[in-house]
Amino acid sequence: MKYIKFIFLISFLLLLAGSVQAQIETINANEYNMPAGDIAGLINGVVNWVAAIAAPMCLVVLIYGGIRYALSGGNEEKAEQAKKVMKYATIGVAIVIGAYAITQLIRALISGDVPPAPNV
Repeated sequence: MKYIKFIFLISFLLLLAGSVQAQIETINANEYNMPAGDIAGLINGVVNWVAAIAAPMCLVVLIYGGIRYALSGGNEEKAEQAKKVMKYATIGVAIVIGAYAITQLIRALISGDVPPAPNV
């Protein structure tokens, strides 16, 4: 468990280190495909940003769990811990995909961009 915390801590610190700047910079909403003053665009941008960060982190944790499982050496306790890590990483991926899909659906419903249902 402390290895997962360590991985998240290092990832977080690397993200912070990349965003630290010595000067103040004006942010243009159009550069990030976010219309200024539009709450739906803001929420969409935030969800896209969170999905872009969380999905690779879940993938790294899933790979970490697989490596722990492969290196468990027949020890049932270590194998069960590795299975838990992989299960929680899979749940995390499902949550990220679900949140992205739900926000895209709501955005499409609000803006009227929903395609018509196919004729069967």
